[in-house]
Amino acid sequence: MDIQKKFPLNCVSSQGSYHNVYSPNDNALLSKVQYLAKEDLTQLKKVIQKSQDKVISLSSKKRSEYLQKISQSILEKKSWWARLIAIDGGKPLKDALVEVERASKTFSLAAKQALSEEKEYFDFNENEGVSFLEPIGAVFAISAFNHPLNLMAHQFGCALASGNTTLFKSSPSTTLCAHYLELLLKELNIPPEVFLCINCENELIDEILKFEFIEFVTFIGAEKIGWQLREKVCPGVRLNLEHGGMASSIITSSANLETALNKTLKSCFYHAGQVCISTQHLFIHQNLYEDFKLQFCGKVKNLKVDNALNPETDLGPLIHEGHFKRISELIQDALQNKAQLLCGGEGQTQDGFYYQPTVIENLSENARLNHEEAFGPVVCLHSYRNEEIVLQRLQKSPYHFSHSIFTEDVRLANELIGKVPSMVVAINEGTAKRYDEMPFGGHRHSGLGLGGIKYLVKEMSRTKLVISPKQFL
Repeated sequence: MDIQKKFPLNCVSSQGSYHNVYSPNDNALLSKVQYLAKEDLTQLKKVIQKSQDKVISLSSKKRSEYLQKISQSILEKKSWWARLIAIDGGKPLKDALVEVERASKTFSLAAKQALSEEKEYFDFNENEGVSFLEPIGAVFAISAFNHPLNLMAHQFGCALASGNTTLFKSSPSTTLCAHYLELLLKELNIPPEVFLCINCENELIDEILKFEFIEFVTFIGAEKIGWQLREKVCPGVRLNLEHGGMASSIITSSANLETALNKTLKSCFYHAGQVCISTQHLFIHQNLYEDFKLQFCGKVKNLKVDNALNPETDLGPLIHEGHFKRISELIQDALQNKAQLLCGGEGQTQDGFYYQPTVIENLSENARLNHEEAFGPVVCLHSYRNEEIVLQRLQKSPYHFSHSIFTEDVRLANELIGKVPSMVVAINEGTAKRYDEMPFGGHRHSGLGLGGIKYLVKEMSRTKLVISPKQFL
């Protein structure tokens, strides 16, 4: 596919420099994108204010129509968008196709939510009251590389559904989807004010956070950066933070072994483990441990690691060299702490940053993989005698996002649901399973606030209450 060689900033007339965009598949230069310059900030302020005035004046019907148009257009060009995701971010083509379908659905869900009226009526004797939602104001969305189209659909789609303009900054590793969405909006005759796409250095993010017209910040990415943003926003600005998870699966003695093997395999190594709810630890009952280990490692060794554009690829490259080095260091740290390597543990950087899916057992308490999110293709196996030991371990973790339980015992499943410390508990399903309409978010270090279309639209809105004599309402 032909990729546009240059993407200038459309929201401001900038003299900012251009930065190279490389594919993680082979380090090939894909394009150049223009970065915001400090001199552009004054102009950008004015643009955000005018854009919010324009978007807030759009009827809910018109906003819904725009979102539905985007949804339909993306689906019609599914193969094209999937190839872009694979080239730009290294997601295997077969998984990129699924992401495009999800993004189309996400925009469609946002279109329906734009028409939803959440009103509540009150009887105050001599007066009546009614509460409803109104737009919160301009949204600053900072996104991640691992789902470059669908995460944008969530952040931008919810902002438009709730009546707000979006100032959107994608990950520097995957900027092309956002710029092509800009071109799509133009093609569909959707006002450019709904989506202001920028690229910039981190120091300019701090300046943008001070803009008086930014009322909501949504961030998807590393916890260290997310909590720093929380300290920098202006008083009264709301945040939605989505960080990492260190997800675990508990495979009980009654689990269906084949189901557990297949579901955990996908959740451990989907997008080379570069997902916030990727499974990092498998706790397997001692009665099943040896059988599970043998069959799981056999399946892992059959996974194909290759260029994301190969339709047979199961794991594409890691996103960049720095991440490759970090994964290597985490695995070496585990082995130096007397863990055993069952398979994988190797990678190459000659043409892209490819790392073999890795399985480790007998991880010591001091190993970094017990305390840090890997965000890569590595999983640790643990044998256990009873579930209370596993629960105690999970409860010590500062990351409470997604865990899963494999069991055929309904009583045990219901008992564990209330004790597993996470936002999401999946039964006989992998931790990386997500439906875009469901509430989604982490507790403690894993994040702040809720994602999911209905829930994020509500967070991007303010509640207004009107009290008046009965004849007025």
